[in-house]
Amino acid sequence: MLDKIADNPNLAKYVVNFKKGENVFLEGDQTQEMYVLVSGKLNILKGEQVISQVVQPGAFFGEMSFLLGSNRTATVRAVTDVEAVCIPQDKISDFLKDFPEAPHEISRLLAKRLDRTSQVLFGLKELTDRLPDAVVISDGAGNITAFNREAGKLYGKDWNQVGNTPAEDIYEDSEAYRGLVAKARAGTTVTEAPLTIPHPIDGVRHLALSLSVLYDAQHNFQGVLAVARDVTGAVKNRRRLNRLRNWLFISLGLLVVSGAAALVFSPYVLESHRQLSQHKIEFRNVIAKDYVLLKSLLSKHLAAGNQKGTSKQIVRFFEVQDPAAAPYRGIVILDPEKRVFDALWAQEGHDAKKLVGSSYEHLPFRGDEDSLHKVLVAYRKVAGGSSQSLEIAFEILDKGRVLGWIVFVLDPELLKERHGIGQEDLEGMHFKRR
Repeated sequence: MLDKIADNPNLAKYVVNFKKGENVFLEGDQTQEMYVLVSGKLNILKGEQVISQVVQPGAFFGEMSFLLGSNRTATVRAVTDVEAVCIPQDKISDFLKDFPEAPHEISRLLAKRLDRTSQVLFGLKELTDRLPDAVVISDGAGNITAFNREAGKLYGKDWNQVGNTPAEDIYEDSEAYRGLVAKARAGTTVTEAPLTIPHPIDGVRHLALSLSVLYDAQHNFQGVLAVARDVTGAVKNRRRLNRLRNWLFISLGLLVVSGAAALVFSPYVLESHRQLSQHKIEFRNVIAKDYVLLKSLLSKHLAAGNQKGTSKQIVRFFEVQDPAAAPYRGIVILDPEKRVFDALWAQEGHDAKKLVGSSYEHLPFRGDEDSLHKVLVAYRKVAGGSSQSLEIAFEILDKGRVLGWIVFVLDPELLKERHGIGQEDLEGMHFKRR
């Protein structure tokens, strides 16, 4: 361009000079002139760090603020004495009149720069398509400018759906993505950050996202490169392991209590007045063990009137139960006046909480007077009528004081089928008080 305007007599009024060490403009300035270097050398700085130099006569600098009307994004400082052509934005019309050949030259130089940028972006697109991870590139405005093949697979979208749309829209939590971009632009490393996406076929998928900020030669922010890996399988496995670990801790605690119960269990149990079959003995031992276990879990919560605590422990009890070991339909907890304090059915779909506040006082509690347990028969509403419920209730004693009752709600048919036990057999059992 310089050779086109060098002999023009109007050039002199646009020529400016800067001494060595003098700033042409500072980062953050609102000035918007564009310059063409005539001679000398310039440093481009971010803060006090040199990020580039302008040394070629005819090279433009300051053009981004000129074209976009934005503040200066870097400082330009003379390394030597510098001569340059200054094109003020507010006098661009005068400049073009004085130099009618300038528009073509300016357009050609800017197009050349754009062409180099386009070639780089095309090469980058070709490269990213060969990568095994999903790559998404967004521009300075946050809109997607590149989206490789793996990204299409991972996000379940194609270029026609996401091209030139906000990158944040492809994530389930847009605000979280914006926060990660802000961290990256502030200089914080963003590596393997967890985010989720709403995949159109597979539902929610979990990503490990790494971000790199893109700058041009003058350190102007140009966009973000996001590299994502699908870690959905790993996240699900970790959650399964956490659930298993929690279940194991609960089970271990229950087993420890059960083991202790087995050691001290004998004072509660005496031989009945007639010989029991092996199946009946097994059932008696199981329900005695479960009573001791639940008593240890529930006593403090019942004494404190903490229904949330009793509910939590009953749920844990059923989580570790073997359905084939004892035919429990549910558990009912009574207070000392035999009102229902808490209840839970083993099977889903039955709302045992409706029983809370009702009374068992009207039901006959049958069995040996000096036995810890009593047997009762209740009739409960079911679909199409009512059903007989055979129940066995154990006192919860604390230093001779009755805190309440643990009631095992049994299925009479399963009890008979699996253990050969009926109502009379239950009444004939004996569980000794301490």
